[in-house]
Amino acid sequence: MKYRDNKITEKRDNERVELTGYLVKTIDIPLNSPVIVRDVSMEGLRLIRVPSKFAYRESPTVIIVSGNRLSECYKLTIMPCWRKKNALYWDVGFYIYRAPVSWKRFVKIKKMQAKKNRGVLGSL
Repeated sequence: MKYRDNKITEKRDNERVELTGYLVKTIDIPLNSPVIVRDVSMEGLRLIRVPSKFAYRESPTVIIVSGNRLSECYKLTIMPCWRKKNALYWDVGFYIYRAPVSWKRFVKIKKMQAKKNRGVLGSL
């Protein structure tokens, strides 16, 4: 991250891809409400509706990201990078510390689909 005019600006090496319908469960932190995946990249992900006890965790956390199909289930180890207060909950950016090859393949496919959709929308 860089500072510009006393504000933090992000410098990203990897493009983010928005996701809908993906939820997170934690292995070691009980959550009372669903945590939602907003977007992903090869190196990180942004979660929304994150409770404070999860947002301020400073050690690696194991999560399960699940989608609409049973085959869409990924076990990731993540670390928080940044957090932003949003009403009762937090929006938190996480660095993906450890991910299976299937997750990386999933993100690549989502990036290709997003690029294809932008091309179709751009030509209208």
